[in-house]
Amino acid sequence: MISKSPPSTLPTPPLIPETTRRDTDDAPTQSLNPSTKRCVGDVDSVGEPTKRHKPTVNEPQKHARCWDEHGNVMLQIEATLFRLHGPMLARQSNFFEELFRCKAEVVEGIPLHFVSSTNVKDFEVLLFVLENAVTYFIEPPSFGVISSLLRVSTVLKFPKFREFAVHSLTSAWSVELESFSKDSKWLEYAAETVTLAREYDVAYVLKRALYELVRTPGFTKRSQHLQQRFTLAFKGMRALERVPAPEPCGQANGECRGFYKQLLNALGFAVYMHDPISGIVRLMDIANRSWSSKVCRGCLTEKVNYWTNQRALIWASLDEWLELK
Repeated sequence: MISKSPPSTLPTPPLIPETTRRDTDDAPTQSLNPSTKRCVGDVDSVGEPTKRHKPTVNEPQKHARCWDEHGNVMLQIEATLFRLHGPMLARQSNFFEELFRCKAEVVEGIPLHFVSSTNVKDFEVLLFVLENAVTYFIEPPSFGVISSLLRVSTVLKFPKFREFAVHSLTSAWSVELESFSKDSKWLEYAAETVTLAREYDVAYVLKRALYELVRTPGFTKRSQHLQQRFTLAFKGMRALERVPAPEPCGQANGECRGFYKQLLNALGFAVYMHDPISGIVRLMDIANRSWSSKVCRGCLTEKVNYWTNQRALIWASLDEWLELK
């Protein structure tokens, strides 16, 4: 049954239904004491099946919800045991398809595999999405869910779920200047997004996430990329200050002379020293709302066009300033 209000950070996944059961009648049956077992089919640091010695963990415990008495495979992740239906996992994951071909110890009549490339929290999210994917068409998942799903779907090779996680991130951190907004969701997770993007190959989101870090107060205390911030601030100041003087106003409008300086004072220029993209938008907004009736259309249009071009130039230059190329 689909939950109408799925948890936003750590969902409690229901059991995964499946009808296919592995035939293990010929396998020797052992007691459930996985901490003393060994099997072929664990994973190494890049998520490939490999041999593994018995794990040095505390006595494992059955997962409170993800323990299906009709399941035909057991997985141990950290100190938690999951009993699930192997075919459902294998159909969607090349990792599990390979893992279940490996010989494993048989415990209480079913094979036991150790998986060390993920953690219990992320695997719980994966199981929840397997059962309740349609939920997220109704209510978009939180950043916590998406970050867990990206990690687990990458290392355990669930391509469709990775595609969904990547799509969610790229939608939130678009590189399109037209989509830029200071009110976009997940801005508070800029640092986490940069880490995810670099570790799990989602380079598309780096530009917007890094810009968010650069313009965040206190950024220099949390990062060694000081030069990036200084360069961006300097370029932004030049873009806002070096506006060419307009041609003599055809209407001889005295307000047209020097109105740019007054605009900067109204803007609160220092506030946007480290955020030129937002600063230029604010500048154009003030000009259009407060000065459209005071200056001639030609002078105002010239300024707005120049600011628009400078904003696009700064955004395009970020790839070089942030060393994304």
